Order: sequence, then C-alpha cells, then structure tokens
Amino acid sequence: MVENGGIMKKKKSSSAILGDLYGDIRKYQRIMKESAIYLAKKYSNKNLKTIFSTMPTKMITIAPMVLCDSTAKDIGVKCSDEILKALGMSMLWISTHDDVVDEMPRDRNYLSSLVYLPI
Repeated sequence: MVENGGIMKKKKSSSAILGDLYGDIRKYQRIMKESAIYLAKKYSNKNLKTIFSTMPTKMITIAPMVLCDSTAKDIGVKCSDEILKALGMSMLWISTHDDVVDEMPRDRNYLSSLVYLPI
C-alpha cells in the first residue's frame, strides 16, 4: 500500500500493468512461454523452472519485444518471432541480476540457480 495525498493505494507490480501499457501482449507471452518450456525441459533444476516460468509475465522480457515490434512496424518492417524471442531471452540476464541484487533470495539453492544461470 502506498499513501498518495492521504489516499491509500494498492501498489501494483510492473507485470500487473503490462496489458495496460502495451495492449494485446499475447503474441509476446506465447513466444516467451515457448522459450520457458524449452528451457525447463533442457535444464532439470527445479529452481530454474520457477525462473523460466515467470518469463512470459515479466515486464523486462516483454517490453523490449513490444517496442522492437512496434518500431519495426512504424518503418514498414516485419519483426520475426525469432528476433523477438532473442530480445526477450537476452533480458533474462538483467531480470536475474535484479532478482539477486534487489531481492536477495534466502534459499541458497535458489540463489545459486540465479547466479549460475546456465544460458
């Protein structure tokens, strides 16, 4: 809860406002979900599966995809799903760094899975 001029407002996470900011993001979520499923199959660590499963809902993975796709459309270019996937996946490192530095998980196994992310 955040106080704003005497009015208490419930604070929303950035992922909760993705649709409000970018409109229909299902295409980007589908791309990231496919990537998350692939990675979860490739790496059996249960902590990594948790990290991968959040990829389709994270602002940090979706926003660059939306912005690239929108910019490409503005200049008359089609942005392939493969390029969008690469953008979303490249953000996984930044998201992981954020989770380690800002949220510092107490579970050592979870922390090590973030630090030694095998991508």
